[in-house]
Amino acid sequence: MTLQLPPPLGFEPVKVLASGPYFHVLLVTRDDRRLVVKRPTPRFADASGTRLVDNEARALERLAGRVAPGLVVKGHDAHGPFVVTEWVDGTPLGALVYDATKFRERARAAFGTLARIHARGVAHGDPSPTNVFFESGSAVFLDFGLARFDGAEAVTTPGTFVGTLAYAAPEVARDGFRAVSFASDVFALAASLLHHASGRGPRPELPAAALLVHAAEVPIDGDALDAIHPGLGRAVSERACDRPTARDLADD
Repeated sequence: MTLQLPPPLGFEPVKVLASGPYFHVLLVTRDDRRLVVKRPTPRFADASGTRLVDNEARALERLAGRVAPGLVVKGHDAHGPFVVTEWVDGTPLGALVYDATKFRERARAAFGTLARIHARGVAHGDPSPTNVFFESGSAVFLDFGLARFDGAEAVTTPGTFVGTLAYAAPEVARDGFRAVSFASDVFALAASLLHHASGRGPRPELPAAALLVHAAEVPIDGDALDAIHPGLGRAVSERACDRPTARDLADD
């Protein structure tokens, strides 16, 4: 993967970590300290890119590094807005080999961290296998550009989808950022855990437009989750009000 946007002045590039739909992510160093630089992709070259960076920075400030990377600096240079965070030396859920004897421990750690995020008044907005990391038995969440909290700004226009469709709650697929909630986070994390355990995505591989309709209208199989751990299927209930909280699931 080639370098598409340089890091801010004073940071030395090491390698590109990701180039997703929302951010280019670059591993950098400063004073022998490993850090991560995130810049909005060209798709968000307008004011929405600044809102992405602002949301990320403000959410991380609220969380104070306890359950997410610590915020180092937010800024703007000739290449646009950026945010620099601490490096998390862990393994994403999507890269972990499934082990039935460890599933309960991993699920408890992930829901426990999500509960602590919610307790700080932040809805993550996009839990997925690529942004839930495990480090020494603990779970850390990354990528808060789509987070919702008091004062958070919508990145896109009302009704426009944001997030990762394969794991999104049906209300988020239908209504976008305004439907992001603690309950939609629970749904997306449970769907991610189903993918981890089954080795298959919780929704079929479809073109984006068809997958959007599918995510909004076709429930994810809660029975498959219950087969892995009884009671977990409630987390993907079609109605948000029927889902348990992240704390309830962590304590189950």
